[in-house]
Amino acid sequence: MKKILKCLLLFFILSSCKHFIRENHVLEKNFESSYGDIPLDEHPDVDKWINYFTGRGREHMKIYLQRSSRYLPIMKAILKESGLPANLVYVSLIESGFSPTALSHANAVGYWQFIYGTGKRYGLRIDGFVDERRDFILATKAATEYFKDLYSLFGSWHLALVAYNAGEYRVNRAVLKHYNRDFWYLSARKALPRETRNYIPKLIAAIRISKDPQKYGFFNLNYQPLLSYKVVELKTGISLEKLSKNSGLDKKILKSLNPSYKGDYVPVYEKPTEIRVPEDYVSKVTLALNESSMVKPEKSYHYHYWYRVKKGDSLYKIALKNKTTVKQLRRKNKLGHRSLIRIGQKLKIPTRHLVAKKEQPKTKTIRQVSQKNRDIHIVQRGENLSKIATQYRISLENLKKLNNIQGSPIIYPNQRLKVRKKSESSYHLVRKGETLIGIAEQYKIPLLNLMEVNSLNFKSVLIAGRRLIIPKK
Repeated sequence: MKKILKCLLLFFILSSCKHFIRENHVLEKNFESSYGDIPLDEHPDVDKWINYFTGRGREHMKIYLQRSSRYLPIMKAILKESGLPANLVYVSLIESGFSPTALSHANAVGYWQFIYGTGKRYGLRIDGFVDERRDFILATKAATEYFKDLYSLFGSWHLALVAYNAGEYRVNRAVLKHYNRDFWYLSARKALPRETRNYIPKLIAAIRISKDPQKYGFFNLNYQPLLSYKVVELKTGISLEKLSKNSGLDKKILKSLNPSYKGDYVPVYEKPTEIRVPEDYVSKVTLALNESSMVKPEKSYHYHYWYRVKKGDSLYKIALKNKTTVKQLRRKNKLGHRSLIRIGQKLKIPTRHLVAKKEQPKTKTIRQVSQKNRDIHIVQRGENLSKIATQYRISLENLKKLNNIQGSPIIYPNQRLKVRKKSESSYHLVRKGETLIGIAEQYKIPLLNLMEVNSLNFKSVLIAGRRLIIPKK
C-alpha cells in the first residue's frame, strides 16, 4: 500500500511539473518580441554553469525553480505588454532567485537588484517606509524600461544584459577600446570584469534548465502556487499588524503580497495607494480598514544602523548583541574572513527595526543660491569647501580655482563663492531614460568632456531632473 501511495505521489509531482512547464512554453510560443530574443549560444562557459547548477549549486537552483512559479506568469505578462522577450524574466532568477528581500554587497535590492540611483531614475519610490524595488509588479515594470534603454543603446541583448550587470559606461568603454560588439569576443579578451564575463553564460544556463528541468535531473520540484490577489484602495495609512488581526488574514500572506512596505506602517501618498489581498478576503479587509488605521510613526525603517566597536568586542559578540549573524555582518561591511575590527570602527548592522528620523531644524534656512545669479553660492554657518563642492557636483580643485583659493583657507558665513564660470557653459535638464552618451551626441561634444566638467565617471548614475553643464565646443 505504501509503495502505491509513493508512486501516486511521484506521478502527481511529475504531472504538475509538466503542466507548469507546458503552460510556460505555450505563453512564450504565442508571443514574438519586437526586440528579438536573447541568443542562447552554445559555449564551454555555458556548460560550466550548467555543471555548477546541477552540481554544487543544485540546492540553490532547486529553490529558485520552485519559487519561480509564483512570479513567472505575472512578470512574463509585463514583459510581453512591453514587447520584450519573455526570457528576460530569468534575469530575476540569477539576480535574486525571485526573492524580494535579496540584498547585494552594493546595496542592490529586490527581484531585479536595482541600486538606489537606478531605482529612483526609473520611477520607483524609495523612502523610510516604502521600497518599491521589492515589489514584483512595480520593479518589473521599471526593469522593462531599463532593458529598453540598454537595448536601444547597444542593439544587442548580450551587451545590454552585461550593461545591466556592470553599467552601460563600462561596457561602452570596452566596445570602443576593442572596436567589437560581440560579447564572446570581449569576454575572451577579458575586456569586462570577471563577474560580468560570467553573466551571459550563467543566464543562458539558467534559461535552459528552467525550460526543461527534468532533462537536467530536477524531478522532485514542488512548484509554489501562482500569486493570486485583488487590490483594495486605501484612504488613510494603516497598520499591517492591525489589519491582519481585524480581518483574520495571515500577516505572512499579507506581507508576501505587499513586499514593498519595509515595516508595519503602510503610508498613503498623493496617488491612490493600494494593497493586495487574497480574493476571498476582499470584503473582510475592506470592513477592517477603519479599525486598522495608523498615524505616521515618528521613526522610519532602514536596512541597517551603525554600531561603534568597543574594547573586547568581536564579530561574534556584536552579532549576538544585535540579533544578527557573523555572516551577515561580514557581507554588510564587506569584511573578509581574515579582516580585523578595531576599537572605534563603525559597522553597519543589518536590521528591519525602526530607526529614529533626524530632527528637522526649527529655524528657517537662508536660501543658499542667489536667484539673480545661480553661479554664486552664499556660505552658511558650518559649511566647508568640500561640502559645497559636493553640493554643486564639482571637484574641490575646480572650486578653489574659480575663487583663486590656495591651501586650506577658512570661509565665513555669508561669503559669496563662485561655483560655475558664467560664460563657458549652457545647461541640460536630464529627462527620464536619457544617458550621458545620448546627451553628448545630442550636443555634438566628446563624452569625456561632458563627464569631466560635471565631475562624473563611468560608474556615475544619471538621475532625471539633474542639471548637466554643457561645455562650449
